[in-house]
Amino acid sequence: MSKRYEIGSFYEKEKLVEDIDIKKDCIYDKIIQKDKCCFFESGRSAISAVIEDIEKQTNNKVCLIPSYICDTVVKPFVIKGWKVYFYQLNDKLEPIESEVIDLVRKYDPSVIFTVLYYGNDSIINIRKLLKEWEDNKEHFCVEDLTQSIFYFEKLEMGYVDKMKYQVASLRKWLPIPDGGVANLYNEPKYIEKEKPEYESYQLLAQSMKAEYLKGENISKDKFLKLHKIAEDALDDRYEILPMNNESIKVLKNIDWEKIYTRRNENAIYLQEELELFSEIDNFWKLDKKSAPLYMPIIIEDRDAFQEYMKRQNIFLPVLWPVPEQVGDALNEFVDRLYNKMLAIPCDHRYTKKDMEYIIDKIRIYFENM
Repeated sequence: MSKRYEIGSFYEKEKLVEDIDIKKDCIYDKIIQKDKCCFFESGRSAISAVIEDIEKQTNNKVCLIPSYICDTVVKPFVIKGWKVYFYQLNDKLEPIESEVIDLVRKYDPSVIFTVLYYGNDSIINIRKLLKEWEDNKEHFCVEDLTQSIFYFEKLEMGYVDKMKYQVASLRKWLPIPDGGVANLYNEPKYIEKEKPEYESYQLLAQSMKAEYLKGENISKDKFLKLHKIAEDALDDRYEILPMNNESIKVLKNIDWEKIYTRRNENAIYLQEELELFSEIDNFWKLDKKSAPLYMPIIIEDRDAFQEYMKRQNIFLPVLWPVPEQVGDALNEFVDRLYNKMLAIPCDHRYTKKDMEYIIDKIRIYFENM
């Protein structure tokens, strides 16, 4: 029985999760030490809880959101009746400060939603502006750390009774069926529901994928179908729901530093090697101490390249489709992100040898063009 080789796609069940031995520096303990952090079913559930918390403090339901965004960020605001406006980003994925200022003057938002993209502090250029704006007691900043989860270690409490909201989807980082996190002023009002069926589907899909990679006679189509059923079911859920016990158990068993170190090393290696390919716009300049969710690249013939890499058992996701609320009001750079960008996996499942395999397959692709 020979092992099968894949890079990317959803997380399989991992051995380090099966042997439960609570660690001192686990991710759960690192996050829970932060004042007023709560765990949720998903990132969108965490955002819904933040919105509810903010609505207890203001009646002004206007929000600014970056134009490069996943629609699951936008929908919780839309569902709750908020007016949403979008600001543009520069080629470093930083907010364009002058545009943010103009939109604040024009629409008087109570919330500015920001994203720390791909492991970097990509809002560093407007942090001073945001702090000045937050002086008003009915102004709130919400940072999405889904692509830069390790910034939760740097959670900043603001002025006296003022909190900077931070949210993240944990399930994008780990082999868990669900999981999101946010810090709140008030305890959230979770909706009590029976354990959703999608959790069972996802757990089964993760177990089957692990056996498949070991070389067992497992149907790949079957576990992919189970995973899709789980994802489709979760896509329709925006209620404020708690994270399940299985996911909590995993969070208590995975070493924070190991996840960080492996991602950081993999991403730095990819960045250095990708510079050798003139055919790739390796636009993202990673902070040397950062650990991103993915390593992003821009490539002109995205579909052909993605299909080729898939044949090499390397799965590069597209992030993201353009949310319908954004429409076509995009600058040239953000439009390229939506239409030309792919994300290279660099997570803790993989070693430098795996990253070398990725680079080797990219090299062969361009040599044969």
